[in-house]
Amino acid sequence: MNITRRSFGVSTSKDCSHGLEMLQHAGADFEVEKRQLKFDLMTDGIGTDAVYIDAYVPIRSDTQEALSNKTIGEGYQVLQNREVIDVVDAICAGHDLSYQFMTQINGGAGMCVQIMSEDLNRALMIGKDEHQGRLTISNFHDGSGALRVHISLLRMFCKNVFPALKREFRGAKDHASSYSIKHSKNMEERINSMIVCYRDAMGDLENTARIMKLLSNKKCSDNEQKELFKRLMLADGKDEKDLSERAKGIRNNKYTELRKLANQNQNYCGDLQGTWYSAIQPITDYATHGIRVRDTGRVSADESRFTSAHFGAGADFAQQGIEIAMELAGVE
Repeated sequence: MNITRRSFGVSTSKDCSHGLEMLQHAGADFEVEKRQLKFDLMTDGIGTDAVYIDAYVPIRSDTQEALSNKTIGEGYQVLQNREVIDVVDAICAGHDLSYQFMTQINGGAGMCVQIMSEDLNRALMIGKDEHQGRLTISNFHDGSGALRVHISLLRMFCKNVFPALKREFRGAKDHASSYSIKHSKNMEERINSMIVCYRDAMGDLENTARIMKLLSNKKCSDNEQKELFKRLMLADGKDEKDLSERAKGIRNNKYTELRKLANQNQNYCGDLQGTWYSAIQPITDYATHGIRVRDTGRVSADESRFTSAHFGAGADFAQQGIEIAMELAGVE
């Protein structure tokens, strides 16, 4: 298989070489080959015939090891780890980048990169609360996940993740500043389209900070916070009876968990305590650190929770909670 280098966007980033150095440091500077499966059949007890089947396996070029015990289809498009760096570089064209971390997932079957740009951190102070803008990208070679890109605010005090909200959106699913691209035939075209969208990432972060500041200027009572939690639970598929006083004692009840976090963090936000900004902190806390995930043995619970907070159920839960708070507080 010939592995060619595709071009994603027009890059003027000052830090591309550092990304490639990080790739080497993380041990992820290998190529992935999509290799077709074949079986050798004995013919007349003398020789063998090779029989190919319509199934493929992702192979590490450096070790010749399979990255999955499952197969991928003929149409699966491999996105090399170095090409992920190209995507990061193109999205952040012209900015000075700071790689927060880069890591392999499940022995090289996937990788995750998180970067910070000083340009993404302007105007992100909410009261005395410091926030940083983060761009997180994950990619998988074994068919278990798409290329996923997520922009968020990270509250430095507690490391809670706030999904960035687009300034213009059509429906809730298009509200969060995140993108998912399958490894299919039109992958390259979709990546280039996504890069154009994400170059306006600073606008999404500033919009999210603007919303948080508005929430921090509006008072929220304990009863209003309870109403926020109840509406979030109903939106999450719970029934009214699950939110009754009697149901509070039920183990693993999300409503109970949120109320517990709210009671534990009475001084969570300092001068901002008692505002709608402080009211959403238990939601982002639960979505980032408390949401329940499986430890499969192949992927640790910490890895699963990180993925959930940025790309999965945790991100959806936090986004939904913020949107309900905006509605209740009358913030747009």
